[in-house]
Amino acid sequence: MSADPENPAERWNRRYQERKSFDCRHPRDLVVEGAALLPPGEALDLACGRGRNAIYLAERGWRVTAVDVSQVALDEIAATEHAIRTICADLEAGGFKIAAQSCDLIVDTFYLQRDLFPAVRTGLRKGGIFIAEIPMEEVDASPMNPRYLAKPGELLEFFQDWKIERYEETRTAEHDRKTARLIAQKQNEST
Repeated sequence: MSADPENPAERWNRRYQERKSFDCRHPRDLVVEGAALLPPGEALDLACGRGRNAIYLAERGWRVTAVDVSQVALDEIAATEHAIRTICADLEAGGFKIAAQSCDLIVDTFYLQRDLFPAVRTGLRKGGIFIAEIPMEEVDASPMNPRYLAKPGELLEFFQDWKIERYEETRTAEHDRKTARLIAQKQNEST
């Protein structure tokens, strides 16, 4: 029986099994920068993949929960010496809910699910940091499902009432398209 190409768990499990050389050992520089703004606390890594950001945070004393649809990727994280709580869940299907006021840091790199942003906003405690790096729409870039691409200014607009520590729309060396890069700090309890 062949795998359903529309099933995200099967698709991502296959991708991680086939691309063993896919380098996920080093954290995103934006995560390093944003995490340095707070003392270690509770961190959530959404769509964590092989866990490069989760592992980095755990090494620095953060209590990390890493969520991904791929059990293959989560098994790789579990095989490390780090005490990272892993949860296999399909975020798009609502398989994981961010508890209100449960996190000091939330990381979302290279995964766009717009309807998660309200939960990110309520899931962070006052003073908490949200770090996001999202691929953007771009005419000359390689084809990608537009549903997962941010429009210019869109990411900033979702968090415009927070303290913006960093925002840019730029091309990074390892990707062939622009990304929206955000570090935002929650300023009050209600948002």
